[in-house]
Amino acid sequence: MSRMRKLLSKGWEDLVVETSTMPGPLRDELSIIQFDRLRQRIPILYVVLAMISVGAGLASQGDFPIALQIAMPALMLVASIWRYFAWVGRRKLVVDGEEARRYLQRVNMLTIVLMGASSIWAASSFLITAEASRALVIIFIFLAASACASSLASLPSAAILSLIVGLTPTSLAMFVSGDVRLIALAANVIAVSIFQSRLIIGQFREMVRNLELQTDLGVLANTDPLTGLHNRRAFSTMLADRVKQDTAREFAIAMLDLDGFKPVNDRFGHAAGDEVLIMLANRLRSACQPNDHVARIGGDEFAIIFGQDCGTRALEDGIAAIGNALAEPYQIDGHHVFVAASIG
Repeated sequence: MSRMRKLLSKGWEDLVVETSTMPGPLRDELSIIQFDRLRQRIPILYVVLAMISVGAGLASQGDFPIALQIAMPALMLVASIWRYFAWVGRRKLVVDGEEARRYLQRVNMLTIVLMGASSIWAASSFLITAEASRALVIIFIFLAASACASSLASLPSAAILSLIVGLTPTSLAMFVSGDVRLIALAANVIAVSIFQSRLIIGQFREMVRNLELQTDLGVLANTDPLTGLHNRRAFSTMLADRVKQDTAREFAIAMLDLDGFKPVNDRFGHAAGDEVLIMLANRLRSACQPNDHVARIGGDEFAIIFGQDCGTRALEDGIAAIGNALAEPYQIDGHHVFVAASIG
């Protein structure tokens, strides 16, 4: 088992670093994706666990004590049915990142409880049952742990916990039995579990990379490449969203058109003109509030969606701050260049 921990530790540490350094919005998106995948797969998992519980109960007739033959399989069957309907009821549930993480934490805890109970049943059955029936115990606990790990693959913590908690006690019992055949079987169970865990970690890492790629592509599609401001596409989307948020409340939009920008290009070149646009964009960012949205919608055209309510003193002060920032000269090749802006 120490070998298993060593092989998994590096991959697990890498995952912890990847997820802990994620920006907040990206981490929320990841949590929501994990929750969506789990609520699609977990109901199927509980159907499989119910079938395994029935199979374990039927296969243990005659060779197992009555408590192990009936009580534990019946308990797992009831728990599986209960959790199945609980997750079916969440198929249309809309959650945010924080709520999704709460559900993921519950899945982790419930995985420990269910697989811990199954593991105790398996280890107890293995130790007290006849030698001829021990293989059945190994088969059922391995099926349960493997089914959990596969269904919970989008949540590696729960998937790997199901393997470790589910298989460790029985594997230890097999190792200390002194039977070479059981020791060899335990070694193979551990090897398969390590392989499955590495696959789960790799799949999760790939999911994270795909999410980061999609996020980067989304940023590029909505960002002006020169200034780093929102582009026309993003501005149109934000404007439509703002209108949908509250049609009863007014909000303000400022449209900016640079005056005298063309002479800058003609006199100093397009590289100098681009530098002016970059400096102007930085000034707009500094002059605007954090909840204002600044966009470049054309060559020398900019737009701002203000976060404040229309008509407030804060809005008036914001427009004045923008005007003062744009009135400052730009330093180009040792020359002070003034580029005015019409704001409406």
